[in-house]
Formats: sequence, C-alpha cells, structure tokens
Amino acid sequence: MNVTRLWKPLAVYSGLAAVVTVGLVYVATHSGALVLGVAGFGLMLVVLGGAAPGAVSSAGAEHAESAGLGLMVEDMGLRPGSSDVPVRALLFLYGLGLFLWSLTVLLTLRSTLR
Repeated sequence: MNVTRLWKPLAVYSGLAAVVTVGLVYVATHSGALVLGVAGFGLMLVVLGGAAPGAVSSAGAEHAESAGLGLMVEDMGLRPGSSDVPVRALLFLYGLGLFLWSLTVLLTLRSTLR
C-alpha cells in the first residue's frame, strides 16, 4: 500500500473525527469513565483494524438475496467513492485517534473530570 495515500485519512479520521468524538464526550459528560470507555473502544478498533485477515477474500463478494440462488455481488459499495483506502486502515486510524485523544484528555484535563 502506498503510504502517501494515508495522509488524508490520517488527518480526517485520527485528527478531525477522533477529536470531535472525544470532545463531544468530554463536553457532554465531563466523565472520566466515559472518556476512558472511548479510549477502550478506540483500542478495540485499533486491534480490529490491525488484525490479520484469515482465509477470507478481500474482494467484498457476498450472496445477494434478491439476485437469486448462487449469484454473487462484487464490490458491495459500502463506502462509495472511497475505495482506495481499505476499511481496516480506516478502523485502525480512527481507533488510534480515539485512543490517543482520549489519553490526552485524561492526562491534561484530569482535574475537571468527574
């Protein structure tokens, strides 16, 4: 995989989306337990995103219910227009951002958390 293609998803998912998620949890609750829960969820996404796939093909093929028996549908189109970066990489980047930003909030704002 070309690493230069990951700069934009890194900025969007690890930066913007993760900061917004952790910021909303902090502003809405001021709860250290929930911020810690977001960090745990982010760590789980890192593990899921970085896990090695088994014997499953990455072609995205599945049986279509309406297509009849035995017919396959390729490229399910779960994320239209963004097929250049794998979903696993996006999970990894978003989870990494959630984890790191949650730790940042826990360490820097610990006196304001309940």
